[in-house]
Amino acid sequence: MATKIEKLINMDYNAIVELSKTENVEGLKSLVSSLTRSANIRITKLTRDEVGKYSPAYKSLVDSGISRFNEKQIKDMTSTQLVEQYNTLKRFLKAKTSTLKGWKEVRRAIGERTGAKKLFATERKSARSAKLWQNREKRFWDLYNKLVNNYGAIISQLDSNRIQEMLSKVQLSRNQAKTDDDISEAMIVYIDNLYKDRSFSDQAFIDALKTEEYMEEVRIAYDEIAGN
Repeated sequence: MATKIEKLINMDYNAIVELSKTENVEGLKSLVSSLTRSANIRITKLTRDEVGKYSPAYKSLVDSGISRFNEKQIKDMTSTQLVEQYNTLKRFLKAKTSTLKGWKEVRRAIGERTGAKKLFATERKSARSAKLWQNREKRFWDLYNKLVNNYGAIISQLDSNRIQEMLSKVQLSRNQAKTDDDISEAMIVYIDNLYKDRSFSDQAFIDALKTEEYMEEVRIAYDEIAGN
């Protein structure tokens, strides 16, 4: 059975258009206010968790200039602004990682997929252990996001599972001689040189990066960079 929030974010487009009409705009303001409160509750829970702030849903908001939704501004919004705000709230609230529970499930799934359950475990036996691994996972996401930010166009088309697998192995290493910045920079230079030297199309380059042969080269390079 659908929850109240699910019903509100899955409203028919025509219903939203109807609410945006002048005579119905107060209803739209009420709807946006309700979703804003729900979104802010989720944001509060995410940001209170050390790794929660790395949630893709929250990061997407922050990247767009939103760290929290301002309910006070709703009363002065035009119908067009209200519809835009509704769509922004809808995208956030529909994302699995907009809830702390959903984000933990995604992290556990990454641990299963990459063979790094220890790095992405969301429950620890002690506070000390939790802090140690929390910091390692935070470094993982910092490094991953740095690669994505620097190589958005290419990395976004790669198999992110492979990228996450490599980075998780680096973070699990006990002999990480180099800093995360060193590893990130070396990875970027490595890909950049390969990209510049290519003699084929962008799509062929992207396809080549997805191959196991290429990924093995990167794994070897990572081991050397990390001093493993």
